Amino acid sequence: MDIATIIGLVLGLGAILGGAVLEGLHFNSLIQPTAALIVLGGTFGAAFISFPLSAAIQAFKDLKLLISAPETPEAIIPVILELANRARKNGILSLEEDSKNSKELFLRKALTLCVDGVEPKDVQDILEIDLATYEEHAKMSVEFFEAAGGYAPTIGIIGRRSRPHSRYEQSCRRLKAGIRHSSSLRGDHLWSGYCQYSLPAVCH
Repeated sequence: MDIATIIGLVLGLGAILGGAVLEGLHFNSLIQPTAALIVLGGTFGAAFISFPLSAAIQAFKDLKLLISAPETPEAIIPVILELANRARKNGILSLEEDSKNSKELFLRKALTLCVDGVEPKDVQDILEIDLATYEEHAKMSVEFFEAAGGYAPTIGIIGRRSRPHSRYEQSCRRLKAGIRHSSSLRGDHLWSGYCQYSLPAVCH
């Protein structure tokens, strides 16, 4: 896994939990199954509407890239140099076995084209088209999660409003409804005093 991914996860979770502790919130207040269902279901539902099913499935498959080691071009350079030296000494046909056994799909196709006698300019054109096609398909996974990230704040407002109320909030609302139901002015004063001295954070 890339070190930046680990740092990002630690910072993100640490900021959320740390902010909750500083505000005096209980961790249970961060875990609301109903709100999570609305936010996650609504977010990915909107994302699925915006993209074809194949792109959505591929986007979730590509999540494994977050925990896999990033590929670097420097790792393949010595291999290409060794193949080039062997082709210069023994001929291009000496690379036929490598074209069948290479683990790199892109390199395998390049070697196959060379062994088959395709002109160098045509080999370059074919490989550039393959690269452009791969990049276009790979961008779909990124755009899928970018779209989901754009929908999430809007759906999150609905999820926040729909979260279950605590016992204090429920009691406060029942008390408020009962006192306001009374037509006496004393009831209004009683309610104001209750909100001012007892549960100001909950009642307001």
